[in-house]
Amino acid sequence: MSFQKPPLLIDTGSIVALFHNADMYHTQARLIFQKLHSQYEFTTTVFVFHEICWLIKKKCGHEILVAFLKLMDDQPIFKIQELQPNWISLSTKIIEKFSDHNFDMADISLVILADIVQCGEILTVDRKDFSILRWGPNAKSSFQNLFFD
Repeated sequence: MSFQKPPLLIDTGSIVALFHNADMYHTQARLIFQKLHSQYEFTTTVFVFHEICWLIKKKCGHEILVAFLKLMDDQPIFKIQELQPNWISLSTKIIEKFSDHNFDMADISLVILADIVQCGEILTVDRKDFSILRWGPNAKSSFQNLFFD
């Protein structure tokens, strides 16, 4: 996996905010994406992509979902990265470690992706989960959320 610019992990809420005009973070998302687009290569997982599509359709409707998918097909705003073949066992370890929390597979997949691309910088509106989750050797590194920096 090679990047021309430093990678930046993308979580669901930051993309949904970008496409959902009534989202409380819509204006902030637009400004952040305009500012960081030239500095970073946005990347995520298929789990996050699935969640984005589901939420865009639910919150914005069919037409906006189709527009989003056409944009992703023509001029993708982020890359969708593959996880390693052992992603299920890695997911299981994370879920076991954080058994007192209710993290979804989109969040878990971003922890795995952070380890793959060696990057803990993320765009997310989810302050709670990504202040708890850890990545890196021995899962000791905190995520740096650039959405609220």
